Amino acid sequence: MYEHHTPEELAKIGRYQHVISDATASIWAYMAERAETIPDEMVDLTEAQLEILLDIESVEEEWVLDPKIRKEISLISWEEEEG
Repeated sequence: MYEHHTPEELAKIGRYQHVISDATASIWAYMAERAETIPDEMVDLTEAQLEILLDIESVEEEWVLDPKIRKEISLISWEEEEG
């Protein structure tokens, strides 16, 4: 069956969706800004740069449950070396 919401409930749902959307966009932009400090060649990274990578991975794992999709949209581009 269909759920019926009061106008007050609908307004609360709308505010919630707006807050979540704004927070998500803000956090994603912040992570992208931090990722700019990571060099294209990820060798000899500083402790601060490694921490940034771990932070980004952590948030992405929380937000994007499917590992295949997460790899496609990640802010981090992991390229495996051919041996």
